[in-house]
Amino acid sequence: LTLHSCDISGSSLYLPDSSLLPLRDLPILARLPLPCAEPALQQALVLAKSRPQGACIQLLGGEALDLNALRDLGRQLRAALLHNDFPPQQPLVLLVESNVGKTLGHYATDWGQSSQRLLVIDEIPDRHAQFIHIGQPHQQVVPVSFFGIR
Repeated sequence: LTLHSCDISGSSLYLPDSSLLPLRDLPILARLPLPCAEPALQQALVLAKSRPQGACIQLLGGEALDLNALRDLGRQLRAALLHNDFPPQQPLVLLVESNVGKTLGHYATDWGQSSQRLLVIDEIPDRHAQFIHIGQPHQQVVPVSFFGIR
């Protein structure tokens, strides 16, 4: 069971405030391919905005993202958060497959200038799940558990 429903993410994740964790019962509201179409991202953020306890969006692929594409994705995400008036106190978790967590998080928050409670957890393989739990950091590792796996 643990092999198929738990993963860990290490020191390359974007976690500006560890006091946000643990987060429990976060719905995975969208599974979006990278590069991401703006209307799909906007729709996912509208759904996430309606969940004050927090929500998760899974970004699939991205192994071929170069620095320019990653920068553009971060800017696109920042613009979408501003456009949707996403509440800064509401947690938003992004799960990505490739090792881009810190970089994407920094670009999406304008290098920490945004007050958005954004977490980018990287190196998480594609899971067809409905909910996640994110545990407390322990020795630079954050456990991620998946529930409702199809």
